[in-house]
Amino acid sequence: MDLSIVIVTYYSAGVLGECLRAIGPALRESVLVVDNGSKDATVAIAHSHGVRVVESGRNTGFAAAANHGAEQATGRALCFLNPDTVPEPGLFAAGLEAVRLRPGDCAVPRWVGMASFSFAVWASLLHSRASRSTSERLLLSS
Repeated sequence: MDLSIVIVTYYSAGVLGECLRAIGPALRESVLVVDNGSKDATVAIAHSHGVRVVESGRNTGFAAAANHGAEQATGRALCFLNPDTVPEPGLFAAGLEAVRLRPGDCAVPRWVGMASFSFAVWASLLHSRASRSTSERLLLSS
């Protein structure tokens, strides 16, 4: 898959493991955890799942960390996933298909109720990483 899954964390030890288990080993190389200075076991949990981890050393805020993750990402499509979500099977394939069909657009799953809600934001990156300007980068806040 030509996908990067960016997960911004801050004191997320209680939820990150379940999120990463749900993503599964097949997509492990696609995951980038950007940690905002957690002092709990968040970073250790991310490392134990074999995903890439970028440690900021301090809380830079969600949007700055998401942008930093986007800069470090290698996939043509980005998925920003909150660490307290449990992605259901098929989420990543459906997201990739949505951005493939409408390049340049963003796909957000519909709200299906608190118990089964998985939040992911997708962005299709059609420009090469070298030519993307700051204004073309995706800026998110929760």
